Amino acid sequence: MDDLSSASIVENIQVAIVHLFERLGAGLPLLLAAIAVLVAFGIVAVVVRRVARYGSRFIKNPMKASLIRLVSYYTVWLIGIFVALDVMGVDARSLVTGLGLGGVALGFALKDVLSNLVSGLFILIAQTFEIGDQIVVGETEGTVERIQIRATHIRTYDGRLVLVPNGEVFMSRVTNNTASDLRRTSVFVYLEYNQDVELAMSVILKTVLDVPGVAKNPAASIRLRDLTTEHFYIETRFWTDSRRTRLRLVASDVRVAIINALEGAGIALPNPNQLDVSMQKSSDQVAE
Repeated sequence: MDDLSSASIVENIQVAIVHLFERLGAGLPLLLAAIAVLVAFGIVAVVVRRVARYGSRFIKNPMKASLIRLVSYYTVWLIGIFVALDVMGVDARSLVTGLGLGGVALGFALKDVLSNLVSGLFILIAQTFEIGDQIVVGETEGTVERIQIRATHIRTYDGRLVLVPNGEVFMSRVTNNTASDLRRTSVFVYLEYNQDVELAMSVILKTVLDVPGVAKNPAASIRLRDLTTEHFYIETRFWTDSRRTRLRLVASDVRVAIINALEGAGIALPNPNQLDVSMQKSSDQVAE
């Protein structure tokens, strides 16, 4: 009995293996054909992406160029997948219906991934900011280098590369510092009460207007910002290039020019020790 049982088990296994190879043999040509279709469409997708990349050189807006490359590349792949499924005899409608049945569970599992994908498309379409813009997203500030489907690449001012998920970018408050060509900034000058305030303001304003990089329109302005117990301080406002490097460079040139102009006009700058005390007291005031 044991020998008969063992022989029966072996025979059943052999029959199962034969049936398996028969099924593989019947489906193997279709599987190979589907793989060949995917390879062919993959090659076409690469060619289309290269053509789109070359054609995007004639598009001035880098965001639109990036969107065209992404859409063309993934559209070819999507068509290839459906063609491969059709070659294998898979009904695309039934497949979509089947995916729909588990769509809720799959959606929860891939919530973050899908959120980043959809947000990336919305960012590319809405063009809230572009490649090369200097933006602030949460605690990250820097220059936008790339906008991919999953994340936005931001190069910080100290050279670090930060990949911010598109879902976070899309849902956060984004400050675009370079949305306009010009940006306003201020320089403060502290002077002692024994100095001629009107002369000082006149000299400062004239000096600022003559500094290279300071915009003529809108014109620079000046005002007596506040009075402290030891000093009064003057604020001059001017517009310059909105890019951070250029803005800081022009602001530095303005400070140097003001110091030289005040010394040339015989207006003495305050004692540094007294100035530190004055600045500490005024730092608690709310900026206007």
